[in-house]
Amino acid sequence: MQRYSRFFSNGLFGSKLIDQMDQNDPLIILYHTIDWDTLCLNIGKFYDPYIGRPSTDLKLLISLLMLQKIFNLSDQAIIYTWKQNYCFQAFSGRLYLTNQTPCNSSTLCNFRKKIGKEGLELIFAETVRIHSSECLESKVILDTTVQKKNISFPTDTKLRLDVISQCWAISSHLGITFDEDYHDEVAILKKTINLSKSTRSDESKKNVEEAKDRTKDIANDLLDQLEAKALSQTKNDPLFVESMTNYRKAVNQTRHDKDKIYSIYEPHVACIAKGKASVKYEFGNKVSIAIGCEHKLILGVASLQGAPYDGDTIEPTLEMMQRVHNGYMPELGIGDLGYRGRPEVMGVKILNPSDLPKSSDPLEREGIRLNLISRSSVEPIIGHMKADHGLNLNLLHGISGDHVNALSAAIGFNLKRFLNIKGAETLAAVCCFKKKRSPKSKTRKVPFIRPKVSKPSILPKVA
Repeated sequence: MQRYSRFFSNGLFGSKLIDQMDQNDPLIILYHTIDWDTLCLNIGKFYDPYIGRPSTDLKLLISLLMLQKIFNLSDQAIIYTWKQNYCFQAFSGRLYLTNQTPCNSSTLCNFRKKIGKEGLELIFAETVRIHSSECLESKVILDTTVQKKNISFPTDTKLRLDVISQCWAISSHLGITFDEDYHDEVAILKKTINLSKSTRSDESKKNVEEAKDRTKDIANDLLDQLEAKALSQTKNDPLFVESMTNYRKAVNQTRHDKDKIYSIYEPHVACIAKGKASVKYEFGNKVSIAIGCEHKLILGVASLQGAPYDGDTIEPTLEMMQRVHNGYMPELGIGDLGYRGRPEVMGVKILNPSDLPKSSDPLEREGIRLNLISRSSVEPIIGHMKADHGLNLNLLHGISGDHVNALSAAIGFNLKRFLNIKGAETLAAVCCFKKKRSPKSKTRKVPFIRPKVSKPSILPKVA
C-alpha cells in the first residue's frame, strides 16, 4: 500500500495528453504494453502507508527509472529532460502537459534504495514479459564481464593518506583531541611525494621512499590513538569496528597479500585481471549475464562479489532466472572455455568448446559446433550494456549498488530492444502502405533519339 502526494493540476477543457500522441510511436506502444497496475501493486509492497509523508506516484517513479536507463541519463538529466519532452510525460501517465519538474533527483536515489534488488527484479521480469512467451527459450548463452567501480587507481601511499584524512574526520565528529595530529608533517610529506613526479634523481627517490614509510607510521599512530580514545563513545559499534579493521588492513597490506583493500570507501572492490593489452586490470566486481540463443533477450543477470571462477557464476544466474520468471529453467547453457569443469548445473547441461572433440558422431559434432558458433553473439550485447546503459562504470555506492546497477542496465537493454523492434515494424508498415497506395505512372516513356549530324563534305584537292 502507498499514499500518494498531490498530482499536477489537470486542464479544464484540454484533451488528455496520451490521446494527442502518435499511437504508432514506439514509446507509446511500450506504455500500452506494460502492465502498470500489477507492477505498481507489487512495488507498493515496499512502502508503509502509515509511516512518513505521502510518497511520489509509483507509476511516475518506475517510468522515470525506465527512461533513465533506456537513454542512459543521470538523475538530474532525466528530471529536466522529462520536463521538456512531452513524450516522456505521456509515458509516465500524466493526463495533461505540465511545465513542472516531476520530483527532485534525490527522490530517484531514495526510490532505488527503497525497492532495492527485489523491486528491480520485478521490473526486470516485466521487461521480459512484454516481448513474448517465446523469449523464454530452452537454450541460453552465458558470459561474464567486469562492472568497474567509480574509484581512483589505488596506490599504497594514496590509501594511507586517505586513512589519515578519515582519522581526522572521525576525531572531529566525536570531539576527540589527538596527542599529536601530524597536520604540518603530513602536508610536507605530500609535497615531497608529489615532487618525485618532476625529479628523477637518486636523492629524490630516497626522500620519497622515506616519506612513504613515514605516512605508514603516522597512519598507524593515529589509528592507535583513535581506537583508545573512541572506545568509550562507540561502545563496540559494529560499523566503527569494521571501519577500523579495514583502515588497519589498508595501511599495513603488502604487495602479495590476498583480499587486499583497494578503496577505503568501497572495501569490497576486487582487482580482476583482464589479460588484454589495453586494460590489464579492472577494479570492480564480476557480473554474469544470460541471454536467449535466438531472440537475444537478456533473461538473467547476477552481480557477484570478488573475482569468482566463471563456472561458479552459473548457479546464481540460474537461480535468479528461476526466481524471476516463475520457475523457468533452460535445458542448455552455452559458454566459453571459462566454464570448463561444470558439465551440468541445476539440471542444465553446460556446453563449451572443450566438448567438441569428445563427440565422434558427425551429426552430433555439427550440432555442437552450430551451438558454439552462436556463443559470440553475447559480446555485442555486453558492449551495448556498457556503452548505452551504464554498466561500464558503476556510480552507486556499496554492494547493493552493484546489484542495482547491473539490473538497471539489463532493464534498459530489454526496453531499448523493444523500442527498436516496434520502430522497425512501424517503419516497415508505413513503407508497405505507401507502396500500395502510390498510383502507377500512366505516362508513356518516349525513347531518346539521338539527332543526326551531317558530316562535312570533303572538297577535292585543287591542282
